[in-house]
Amino acid sequence: MVTVYAVVALAAVLIGCSPIRPRSLSGDDRIMVALLFFLTAWPIGMTFFVGPALLGGVAAAPWYPAAWYFPACLLVLWSLATKIHSGVARLDISAALLVPVSVLALLSLILGPGADIQNLPRWALSAAILASVVVKTGRIGLDVIAVGCRLGLLGTAVAIALTVLLVPSSVTGCRVDKCGTAGSVLTSEFAGNGNILGITVAMLLPFALARIPWWRGVLVIVGVGVICELSGSRTAIAAVVVIVLGYALGRLVRPDRRSAALLWLLGASVLASLIPAIYNFSAADFSYRAALWLSARSMIATDPVLGRGATAWETFGASALFDANYSPHNSWLDITVSVGLVGLLLIVAAVVSKVVLLAGEEREYLLLFLCGLAAASTLESLFVPYFLGIVPFTVVLVFMLDSTRVAVPPSLAPRPRKFTNKVIYSSRIWRLVK
Repeated sequence: MVTVYAVVALAAVLIGCSPIRPRSLSGDDRIMVALLFFLTAWPIGMTFFVGPALLGGVAAAPWYPAAWYFPACLLVLWSLATKIHSGVARLDISAALLVPVSVLALLSLILGPGADIQNLPRWALSAAILASVVVKTGRIGLDVIAVGCRLGLLGTAVAIALTVLLVPSSVTGCRVDKCGTAGSVLTSEFAGNGNILGITVAMLLPFALARIPWWRGVLVIVGVGVICELSGSRTAIAAVVVIVLGYALGRLVRPDRRSAALLWLLGASVLASLIPAIYNFSAADFSYRAALWLSARSMIATDPVLGRGATAWETFGASALFDANYSPHNSWLDITVSVGLVGLLLIVAAVVSKVVLLAGEEREYLLLFLCGLAAASTLESLFVPYFLGIVPFTVVLVFMLDSTRVAVPPSLAPRPRKFTNKVIYSSRIWRLVK
């Protein structure tokens, strides 16, 4: 049954996303498309297929960050060098607000009470990924991001099909809290479960739906839904449901009301994501995630302004009496534990300014993405723009669209009409004479 699901997902994504045609884009645009591929499909392929099949399983785990994200970072550094050398580099106003947050995380690793310089490479990888949207040249349009997300989805679907066919150990029995209609789930020795797979395809879905016919959009949604079922990730499925609802709203309401409808949906998603941060659950609620939320709130109470540092939760997990996992499983709590209220306010200001500075379809699809991101952030920590999180491409997708007015190049600007044509010139002289 899992094989059938994987084949169906691949067929649906292939038909829904085709034709992709990245060669029709300009050089800079192709770089951004490649970046999205290396931040999405590449890590999934390494996690579920290449790692378990070729790299010796968990024995390769210590150098996981480099294997997963070093190719993308090399591409970013090469692109930055090219932009700076050409003299056309500029700062994205919104993304630049995240630079102080990244610096705050760096200082916590070097000078904080729980200094952890061994994790500097992970911070450096995160900083390089962030740099791809802080420094830009021309305008990065919606079509570029849509092509990149569709290519990432297709690459992910291919990797999952190969995994099911060639790495049978990746298909395991269901856990009580992670089981879909297939009766089995995909897992990995590196990831521990399929959450990263489900979350990746869910977060690629909003922009992958941009500017394609509705029937192809339905196929893409089906493919993503099937992959989420294989992953067993309830968080990813919840995000997909919210995204599909927003996509339907965008097609049903009048064009001049789409942004307002999506803003209402975003508001509801944000309020839901804030519940773990403000409501008092018992520790056993939500598969003991509530125990993580309560611990995170206690940590915030002691260091609310600047937080405890980028790796504070990992340090806490090493000494906790229960499995603290990789984060508090809520983005609001994770951010505030790490970089405090100062970092949280800067991040919110960056995202809000991006939404305000965009318009039209670009704003609508960004709002759709943020709806899914907020829904998933209720039970997972996805948006980590200051350290290497489980899906760092979410930061890139929020800030890749251009946030400033771009001047029209002189070659394309309308030229003032000059009456050099002899007929026009002569007729005007004749009128003056008369």
